[in-house]
Amino acid sequence: MLQIAYENPLKIFVETDLNLVVCIDLIDQANLFLYVPEPEIRKGLNRYGIRTAVDLMTQLYDNLPIIGGKAGEMEYRCLESSESLPAYLEEPLKNISKVMNLESVEALRNLIQMMVDNPQLQYVLNLWNRVSGEIVDKG
Repeated sequence: MLQIAYENPLKIFVETDLNLVVCIDLIDQANLFLYVPEPEIRKGLNRYGIRTAVDLMTQLYDNLPIIGGKAGEMEYRCLESSESLPAYLEEPLKNISKVMNLESVEALRNLIQMMVDNPQLQYVLNLWNRVSGEIVDKG
């Protein structure tokens, strides 16, 4: 699973006849396996729409105030670990923490921060954003 998780989806796409979206998804699912190896927990996460590492990593990715920006300026980014959790995220993250058998929402936030800091997951997220942008733009 580790080899698949750290493979380049573009390489798989070029070397196989698989669709690019399928290649990215395979890598993304393999990465989730590295963070959540227990099948029952992954099944529980699936009930919350989390089936890949990027799905879990982006639970704190939202339209948030620009750090150091003017009041009212917003940008899509991950919530920094030093920032307070917005009230609308408290309940969903508490539920995800329970499914993952984590002791607290803070433990989940720490896990998500580790994922955000992972260059492979950033690469996969950027590929998803590029592919979905092309699909939407051409749609």
